[in-house]
Amino acid sequence: MRRAAKKISAWKRRRHQLEVVAFVLMGTILRRVSRRTVRRLGELLGSIMFCLLRRERQIALANCAVAFGDSRTPKERKWICRRSFENVFGTIASLIWAPRFSETDIRLYVDNGAEFTRINEFRGGRGIIMLTLHYGDWELMGQAAPAFGLPLTIVARSLPNVRLGEKITALRSQTGNSIIPQHGAVRRLFQELRRGGAVALLADLNARRDTGGVWLDFFGLPVFNNSSVAALSLRTGAPIWLMVAEPIPGGRVRLRSGNPIEYISTGDYENDVKQLSQLCLSAGEALIREKPELWLWSYRRWRHRPQEDQGRYPFYSSHLAT
Repeated sequence: MRRAAKKISAWKRRRHQLEVVAFVLMGTILRRVSRRTVRRLGELLGSIMFCLLRRERQIALANCAVAFGDSRTPKERKWICRRSFENVFGTIASLIWAPRFSETDIRLYVDNGAEFTRINEFRGGRGIIMLTLHYGDWELMGQAAPAFGLPLTIVARSLPNVRLGEKITALRSQTGNSIIPQHGAVRRLFQELRRGGAVALLADLNARRDTGGVWLDFFGLPVFNNSSVAALSLRTGAPIWLMVAEPIPGGRVRLRSGNPIEYISTGDYENDVKQLSQLCLSAGEALIREKPELWLWSYRRWRHRPQEDQGRYPFYSSHLAT
């Protein structure tokens, strides 16, 4: 049964139109300069937005305090969060620049692209789950995969501004990826893995109560995490391979990946989902601890808490009764 479309007010419709116009205009301007320059401009904007976006800055600083506590000084935590804003806006600006890839070789912007080849050889035609985080330039990593023989099926969150969402989807899919909406995504991902395809999923996503989730440890504090990665892997036998793309000079990225995340099923499905989900999240946490400035700290990661009292949880969290 299809969900009924929500009515949009005249004011919101006009705002959405202006957002699309601004997005198109920004793309026209940014694509006139090099990717290196675009990345720098995005980082400069991120530094400005760190000062202007008060709510997002508070969330980032609160998250960083939860994660590191007194092991990092307030000055160090502020530097991490500012650099995080710079990385995120640099990544967004680079995505807008993406149509220039039709005029250039995307391989030029990926150092250590042989990691994609190694994964392809390992999977040998089997389905595989490419796992990543809101870390580094996750957009370029996804766009580059098809150029190295690894087209991906990627789940994208629907935006309130449908036309803007369509334009962003077009950017993400132009190199050969398939972008699918969140609604009904698990079934389509399951089918893709059964066909021997590659799907890309994020390890650091909150779960919604109505879609199920598991409480996992993240920086020493329970977080209500999406469990789709583990569920898909356990039901299809598809291996999970964690990879991130760290920005390096010249508007380029360097891929980092290890080996598949290994887990031996116990036969207790619910326990297996929780344990495998924890392995995936812990692997991501280890990367974040190495270079915390590359992670998205302004995300409301501890949106839910299993307890009524606030405890160590950030100011924005709320109790989730399960």
